[in-house]
Amino acid sequence: MLQGTKGAVISAGLLLGSACGSLTTYVDTGTDPGSDSSSDTGSDTDTDTSSGTDSATGTAPPGHTAPVLQTLVARETNGAIEVGFRVQDAENDLVGGSFALTVDGARTTLAVPTDIDYWSPQSESKILAPISPCDVGTRSITGAITDAYGLASNQLQTLLPLSGPDFSVTEIGDASTSASMLGTLSLPVLICGDLYAASNDSVNVYTGDLDWMRVSVGSTRTTNLTLTWDSLGGDYDLHVLDASDAPVADSIQDGGGVFEHITTTLMAGQTYNVGVAGWSGPGGRWALLIE
Repeated sequence: MLQGTKGAVISAGLLLGSACGSLTTYVDTGTDPGSDSSSDTGSDTDTDTSSGTDSATGTAPPGHTAPVLQTLVARETNGAIEVGFRVQDAENDLVGGSFALTVDGARTTLAVPTDIDYWSPQSESKILAPISPCDVGTRSITGAITDAYGLASNQLQTLLPLSGPDFSVTEIGDASTSASMLGTLSLPVLICGDLYAASNDSVNVYTGDLDWMRVSVGSTRTTNLTLTWDSLGGDYDLHVLDASDAPVADSIQDGGGVFEHITTTLMAGQTYNVGVAGWSGPGGRWALLIE
């Protein structure tokens, strides 16, 4: 029986959680919104619409000018949707303002800079958007920024086409012996599924939902696996086992909304069981990018 810090106790083909020890695997800290990834899936779209300048909503010093939103882009990166934007602000007073992000008519107001995942007033700032890469179709994304005095910028819009996942995993059972058979993967691939619940017994056992996939790769290679999910406050874990259910690698970050990432070597000709486990928070859709 092998135990991990919140992650893995393997017994009779079942994946459990644990509160002690650690696994000797490399675990990255998750998606870094501060840097672009070489694993972008290609759906990177440029700004195509400007709708003018909104009226000022605050009192600014004489001669003060509104910020200008220069670019707005959306891209798939590391299994998530990232929105990037650049701003020109002559007075350099964006801190204390806000950024309005609207996705298909649903608006979210983000405080600057505390709610911006990567804030860089001199270059491109980035936000992880509430969009799932598992979606299919074109999403409309609109942005505008307001400075600390309430002066609003112009509004820009961009369109993001999403082709959906390469595989969709359906619920079969919570043991690795009930894994969905995905065969030999041609990387990169996007796999999507749904956890109906995420919970634990406060000691070492997942008591919610687990989704399993059985995969192999065509050649021995260093492989990156990144798990993201839709549910705010959800804490999901990612596990890789060999064909006999011995641990190969895992990512078991603490805290809701902290995504999971594994870098490990997968061997050609070997079969692996890859598991998504809900530790806490609400259930919901998950997306696993393997590249």
